[in-house]
Amino acid sequence: MTTTPLILPDAAEGRWLLVVVGRLDGTSLPPKGLFFEPVRGYIDDIGFCSGLDRALAQRPPRQEIVPYDHMCSDRFFSFRPDESGSSLGSVEVKEALVYDQYMRGDIDFTGFRVTVSLREQAYQAYLSHVGLMRQPELRDRESWDGRLLFRIPSRPFAFPMPRGNSDPWTFGKRVVDPLQVIARFAFDEIEIQLLRDDRGRRVTMGEAACDGDPGWQAPLRLRA
Repeated sequence: MTTTPLILPDAAEGRWLLVVVGRLDGTSLPPKGLFFEPVRGYIDDIGFCSGLDRALAQRPPRQEIVPYDHMCSDRFFSFRPDESGSSLGSVEVKEALVYDQYMRGDIDFTGFRVTVSLREQAYQAYLSHVGLMRQPELRDRESWDGRLLFRIPSRPFAFPMPRGNSDPWTFGKRVVDPLQVIARFAFDEIEIQLLRDDRGRRVTMGEAACDGDPGWQAPLRLRA
């Protein structure tokens, strides 16, 4: 495994990237207080970009009106170690149940989860890159807020429209079962960008999710 940059050739060469912009979840760790959980989080934005066109395109569809409220989360990501493949890692995109943060449980409607599996050495490099970071106080507008993005070479694929029960809190047999796999593929390159600077302060991201910024902390670039 080496740490070399991803090469983005011109759009004519058809170099597409799956780009996920998300926010790490929080967890309680010793000695006390909340820290960011590096292995899972929530997706803020997702799509594909290619070549000189650095703006996200081909985002997953969303219904104009969904039968659940703002207390629910419907898009997730996670990282895990996996030595079963010969590549640097793999991605599985699969339907996932919407999670009600207030009720602390799943409901009968679909979002999706992006699971990134990495070879052990790459996984440990990712954990070290994130580090043990405490979540900022609510009024702290400068400390890193757990946001990150990652880019993986991938041909664009279609996301299904979310589906489920018109009353997703109904008990009994679920309308959405079984949950469907949307895409699976292996990869030998990944770039992980924490949206913070070298002093640990949060940075903002513009519209061009495929571009970096000189003020950002250097990304983690892994290649088999």
